Amino acid sequence: MLRCGLAKDRIQKFSSDGDFIWSLGNRGTGPGEFRRPTGIAVDKHGDIYVSDFDNNRFQLFNENKQYVMQFTGDASMSRSARNYMLLNAYPNGSGKCLL
Repeated sequence: MLRCGLAKDRIQKFSSDGDFIWSLGNRGTGPGEFRRPTGIAVDKHGDIYVSDFDNNRFQLFNENKQYVMQFTGDASMSRSARNYMLLNAYPNGSGKCLL
């Protein structure tokens, strides 16, 4: 089970019994750092997508938890989206991740 740790700005993985396995990231604005991570998705390859709310981006990590890249965008085309960011990403049936 993966969970967003808003208080410490990190992603944590736990076993089905609730035992801590690993954590990813900490507070900041650089690659691999988060400010209010609010959503997580894992695709069929084990790649991890994290919505990084206060940094206005999604970050992609490989199956080894190594930073790969970030996705950013301008929501100025939508009046309702100017103050919000998509809070989730999820894998579709073909194994690709939808943001």
